[in-house]
Amino acid sequence: MKKEENKNVIHLIADIMIRFICILSAMLILHSCSSEQNVKENIFVIDYNDNTIYRWENIIDIEEVIPLETNDSCLLSYANKCIVGDNRIVYSDSKQRALYVFDRKGKFIYAIDALGVGNLEYTMIKDVIVSQNKLNIMILDNTSILVYDLADWTYVDRISLDKKFASSFYQFADAGNDRFYFWSTESDSSLYVLDNGNLYPIKERNGFPFVCQKFYRDENSKLNIISDCGKYSIETIIGDSLITKYSFDFGSFA
Repeated sequence: MKKEENKNVIHLIADIMIRFICILSAMLILHSCSSEQNVKENIFVIDYNDNTIYRWENIIDIEEVIPLETNDSCLLSYANKCIVGDNRIVYSDSKQRALYVFDRKGKFIYAIDALGVGNLEYTMIKDVIVSQNKLNIMILDNTSILVYDLADWTYVDRISLDKKFASSFYQFADAGNDRFYFWSTESDSSLYVLDNGNLYPIKERNGFPFVCQKFYRDENSKLNIISDCGKYSIETIIGDSLITKYSFDFGSFA
């Protein structure tokens, strides 16, 4: 009788194990299919050929045109960058090497023309942004970040950078709380972070350092970076991590 009971227990355990393995296998298969589907949803195959014509007028809608005022104090030439905010427009003039600030209707307010080697001046304008709190204009030059008040362009601060790496920085983003990201043309790393004065790389270079607009915030205000030539993707920056948001396959035209 005891042997029969033991046999029944063994059969019961075996039956439970078989059911468990079947359920686990099914879950793994579903998870695998789901993961594969999610990856595929983020990959865009660009069917490009020699005869492809992109009709941008069918893709882009112009929502607003803002004529910018010009006068003797504001003679605009080539726009290296133009930032449109809630109540300010910041126009970075490449030829003049100066910044011109307008209200949202295009009326000229002031210019920042501080090219020089003094403590309140910049040696060049590599990039310009509005701070995350929207209170300041930030200029990246060859050795530092200069901070000016957006309301009246008074000098606020200078954030010095490590000269060994600063010369390779060409664009940057303000993440708030004394944290900045820098896109670099350096041969080993393409993305650096400055966190409370501590500078270090967080992304190895995996493509040709093509200089275009690198950073942007999406509709959820998350910071994203666009890849260099070679491996085409858009990645979301979260702390020191990069999560691929979109990948683009250009086939033989990559």
